[in-house]
Amino acid sequence: MPRILALLVVLAWGLLAPGSWARAAEKPSPFSIDYAYAGLTEVAVKDGKLRYVWHSERKWDDDKAGKGDRSNFENYDRHQVDVWLTDKEAGRFRDWIARHKVFEFDKTYPSPPGSNSRGGAFQSGLTVVLGNKKHGVSWAGDSKEPKGLAVAINELVSLCDEVQKSRSK
Repeated sequence: MPRILALLVVLAWGLLAPGSWARAAEKPSPFSIDYAYAGLTEVAVKDGKLRYVWHSERKWDDDKAGKGDRSNFENYDRHQVDVWLTDKEAGRFRDWIARHKVFEFDKTYPSPPGSNSRGGAFQSGLTVVLGNKKHGVSWAGDSKEPKGLAVAINELVSLCDEVQKSRSK
């Protein structure tokens, strides 16, 4: 009797295991994220690698940040990190795509009619690819973009900050 029971267990395991191996071997769809903000912040996540570029206001000798002119790149220090992502970190970026429903954002958020703001000169954009789906969003500095887009972008930059800080330890 114990032999028959052992044989049944081995047979059941043999029938079930290949299916679980196949499921475990399934890879999630490839994805990429490209984000650029007014030439000051850039994020590129592709093929398991993060390139994150950000700028901070430069501190001058007289302790004044930026000399009051934020439109001049000389008043910013450029920082960059290029790192390979762990599977967990890549998963967090993939989850970000789903959680913020980035494929549902409009493609453009133009400047309001008659706008004379200098903010219109600063262009930003987000492009996301997930499997065979691709979606791009663009907006100007004085655009009326939805709150959900601003929240998504803030979280994307926070994810990049977390990865960068984890590598700086």
